[in-house]
Amino acid sequence: MGKIIEQEPVFHMTLGKGSRVNYLDPFLTSYNQEEIFHHLFNICRYNGAIKVDLARHSLLVGKLVATYTNDPVIIAKAVTHDFQECIVGDVVTGLKTLLPAFSDIEKLWEDWVAVNLQLPKNSELSIQDRRLIKEEDTRALVVETTYFKHGGLPVFNQLYGTVDESELAIGDNIFTSPDWQIKLQIENMIKRGQEWQ
Repeated sequence: MGKIIEQEPVFHMTLGKGSRVNYLDPFLTSYNQEEIFHHLFNICRYNGAIKVDLARHSLLVGKLVATYTNDPVIIAKAVTHDFQECIVGDVVTGLKTLLPAFSDIEKLWEDWVAVNLQLPKNSELSIQDRRLIKEEDTRALVVETTYFKHGGLPVFNQLYGTVDESELAIGDNIFTSPDWQIKLQIENMIKRGQEWQ
């Protein structure tokens, strides 16, 4: 049996490709896009209840938002809306509401992503743009649970409505595309948002 060693609290993590994360101060952590993509493709949505990685979810939200606006900055914000989860994890909403301190930490990392990608912070977006991204994030959940026939679909449909054929077509295109195409599309959406600033 292993020996338990007493130690000081640990406030860091090492990402999959070796970058160090400093949880006490996000801005002491260097931003590495390849690290982010490594994690985006390895984190499953909804605590693994549906087989959709965070990269595909991010692209789905970006594309759903793009059906309502052609503003490249808002689309870039939509496609990066969960990038901080590569650092803090994907905590489901029901649990997140019980952890207000976690939400504060997550906001710091959201700002870290925005600053490093030269995009506006969430607090700098209009209420309407923040609402649009949140609504399409929720729509993405319904598309994902419909496409993969999640057992909770009747509840999601009751709460958030059903998806239409155009939303399912967007999802199908994303869920069946290879990783390199997903990455390229996300990078292009971010680049257009950066150039528009």
